[in-house]
Amino acid sequence: MAGRLDRSAQGLSSRCRGAADSGRSTNCTNAGFWRSGPRPESQRRAAKWRQKSSPPLVNNQPHNSYHNKRKRHHESKHDQENIESVDRNFSPQQVNSEKQPGLSRQEIAIARRTEKSIDESVRESLRSGGVGSIPNEKGDNIGRFMFENWDSLAPWKSRGKVDRINALCKRFDVDCILANEVQVQWDIALAQDRTLSLERLLMPSAVKWVVTSHNTHECFHRSQYGGTCIATFDRLSQFVQSTGSDPHGLGRYSWVQVGSGSVSTRIVTLYVPNSTKVSTNNSNQRRMTVYNQHRRYFRSIGDNRCPRSILVDHIGTQIALWIAAGEQVLLFTDANSDVYRGILATRLNSDDIRIQEQCQKILGHESPASHSSGSMPITVTFSSLPTKLAWVTTGSSSLILT
Repeated sequence: MAGRLDRSAQGLSSRCRGAADSGRSTNCTNAGFWRSGPRPESQRRAAKWRQKSSPPLVNNQPHNSYHNKRKRHHESKHDQENIESVDRNFSPQQVNSEKQPGLSRQEIAIARRTEKSIDESVRESLRSGGVGSIPNEKGDNIGRFMFENWDSLAPWKSRGKVDRINALCKRFDVDCILANEVQVQWDIALAQDRTLSLERLLMPSAVKWVVTSHNTHECFHRSQYGGTCIATFDRLSQFVQSTGSDPHGLGRYSWVQVGSGSVSTRIVTLYVPNSTKVSTNNSNQRRMTVYNQHRRYFRSIGDNRCPRSILVDHIGTQIALWIAAGEQVLLFTDANSDVYRGILATRLNSDDIRIQEQCQKILGHESPASHSSGSMPITVTFSSLPTKLAWVTTGSSSLILT
């Protein structure tokens, strides 16, 4: 600072001497140098302007502070370490398969962190009441199914749930995912945004078959209670023979037929509506429940029975026809009732069907409550397959079968 003052003083004195030699009068104070005394008004205004235009403080630190620069450097270094871990843990072919168009290495690293947190949450769910085991490896002759009540996918609001589903599918190498309560009226949603297609959302890089179903008789909003879906990936997709859904157009169930030659299996996801009244004063919300949707439809065609009874009758008849034709059935259901003593269990144990609930078959006792806050098992799997399913994992309304 002293050096700058000395140089400024020297320059000023030289200018003053030059002006004196030329006969001009000059005021050294106005030449731009002040040693003492108040600053002129122009300087005070400039200082005030600089104070107003300075960056705001965040946690008592300016945005461009050394502290925040170090923080950004640390985050960038952490993401780079995750990127390097991707290169270490996967072969070049696998890494390239994850680098889809528009997907940066930074996004891949973030996805890996998300997958790790989901894996930890699943294990915590098991420790807090889940039943079964999570296998570390899956053999070539094993098919893995994941079933869950999604309780609204809503991809137009956030892709967070879709990302978590995809992370679980990758973590457990899932061959088929089944879901209830998707709560999407696909014709309205896709008319507004084609990128909301489930084919694009689920496992974008995988070869897949996707079946979705919803109530096609009413158009309230793109968010609609109920609905089911199935998606098969990669290897299992090679054996898909046909697909279908509820012939009444209510989205009560969806199915895919897989097999080779004379061997054929129907994989079905079924949602039985809850008859409990919604505890709300909003009459419009009560009107939109799955139970009331189905009741309006069947009353319009002259059937005044309970929609739950009608559904059990319909799905029971359909499964009996499949079994009579020599096919096997693998049924994933959210029955909203006791799966061992409810109306659905009674129908599936009848003489023309006789398919067994798999959790009881594997564990040797009845399945625990399907949800941590529930009191009875409502989400299970029935199968007529002669092979025994294994690796049951139940917790927070999710079920993984191998």
